[in-house]
Amino acid sequence: MTLTLPAEVPMSQQPRTKRPLGVTRARQQAQQVAQPRAAARAARDYAEQWHQALKAWKTRVPQVVLPLLRYGPGGSFDLSTLGEHLPDLPSSLVTPMGEVRETEVADIIKTMLDSGIPDTSATGGFLERYRRGHTTPASLTDPRGGWEFPKPRSVAYAVACLSLATRLGDKHPDLPRHLATCRAALRAEDVAEIPR
Repeated sequence: MTLTLPAEVPMSQQPRTKRPLGVTRARQQAQQVAQPRAAARAARDYAEQWHQALKAWKTRVPQVVLPLLRYGPGGSFDLSTLGEHLPDLPSSLVTPMGEVRETEVADIIKTMLDSGIPDTSATGGFLERYRRGHTTPASLTDPRGGWEFPKPRSVAYAVACLSLATRLGDKHPDLPRHLATCRAALRAEDVAEIPR
């Protein structure tokens, strides 16, 4: 009896790795192609949610119920001095991760704008357009699939939105992967300057 090592077995006699039952090679290859596409689609969709929330810039100011004291007979003289000259209440910005203090968002955008890193400063510039109410794309995604034209601009806005989400502490489990996918798409675009 001769003992041979697996490396010594001729290629024609090596055991084949078994695929799961019912999975063909074509299906395996299709899944390998579809997985990155699905990841890119999920990244675009989540960036679009943030884009629409920032574009709307919907704020909510908490309501404070002040008691109304009636001075006068029969309550005909309504006068309330309670709550006057109080500091302004903090407004909240409605985002996909929930409500966030508007001042916190503004501070993050200002920090990014003032950054010495060119990419971070450019990202802050895109976010500043949302904050100031300047014109931004109607949508980042094309209804037929993919990014809206021009693609570099849409991808840059997506990176800006997801970067803000990261700095705000969004707990979405796929956020780091979505941001990496959008950054890879931006690096793939070879442009000198991104139109705003």
